[in-house]
Amino acid sequence: MPKDYDEPFYIERKQSNAPAQNAQNEIKNILLAESFAVLATQAEGQPFCSLISYLISSDFKKLAFATPVNTKKFELISKSDRVSILVDTRSDNPESINRIKVVTITGKAKIVEYAGEKELWVNTLIAEKPYLKEFVKAPTSAIIVVNIHRYFYVRNFQEVTEWDPN
Repeated sequence: MPKDYDEPFYIERKQSNAPAQNAQNEIKNILLAESFAVLATQAEGQPFCSLISYLISSDFKKLAFATPVNTKKFELISKSDRVSILVDTRSDNPESINRIKVVTITGKAKIVEYAGEKELWVNTLIAEKPYLKEFVKAPTSAIIVVNIHRYFYVRNFQEVTEWDPN
């Protein structure tokens, strides 16, 4: 069934490497409001996407999620730690593609091995997302923490702002 979207605004593409405080606040608000994201991994030159439920750290420098160890996502992170994560507001703006905001996160993923660190992330994930309790605590689940390098924020369909949280 075709969707009836408004026409995208065409503006001269703007990109800023020094984001305004407003853009940083919008990024933070989106990451705190949304529950799910698309994780992009890669191996052997081939990209792979997965849906994740995530937790963002209070300083916005780390993102954590759980995954079963017997998944393609875990296998690919084991082979290559470079990942990208996409969070968007499309479900909040179904009538206008011009109002959809998108945050793309780039960073390096690590599988949490140290028991104390894993317990801390497990408890934090469960406190923030109680619906994940059984999943996160399963002996076959791993905790992945992404050290965030950069955010790319897109609004108005093509206006891009970069933010390095470090």
